[in-house]
Amino acid sequence: MAMPIEIAYEDALNSPDAEEWNAAMTKEHDTLVRQKTWDLVPLPPGRKAIPGRFVLVIKDTDPPIKKARWVAKGFHQRHGEDYLETYANTVNPVIIRLLLAYAALYGWEIMQWDVVSAFTCAPLNEEIYMVQPTGFKQKGSEDLVYKLNKALHGLK
Repeated sequence: MAMPIEIAYEDALNSPDAEEWNAAMTKEHDTLVRQKTWDLVPLPPGRKAIPGRFVLVIKDTDPPIKKARWVAKGFHQRHGEDYLETYANTVNPVIIRLLLAYAALYGWEIMQWDVVSAFTCAPLNEEIYMVQPTGFKQKGSEDLVYKLNKALHGLK
């Protein structure tokens, strides 16, 4: 299976498929809003807001699927200010083998399940602020920032 093709934001919006790209970005933004990933707040004095970007990819399926993911530019974070330690929550391979063994033992049917936004369910302990995405700034609140309640891809 071929790797997904990443598209630059400006190229996507200037392409004949701009409407599809906008729909993909709107779907991602609406999902994050529905999950209460952030609160819109004024930036506290002495704090900085981390920028983000949309990662846009074309998945090699039939027909091809356009997907968007809003990610933090975590390289702007500073140790001790925006985070204290790094951690990547991943599935333990032992658990997968255990589940597969139980499925074989009990004759369970194994199915694939694509979790669209599981990563963004992880709560944050740190106060992290992000700039609102271009094209999705809330009217009348353009000077406000997102105070993240849950993790986003790209954070340390």
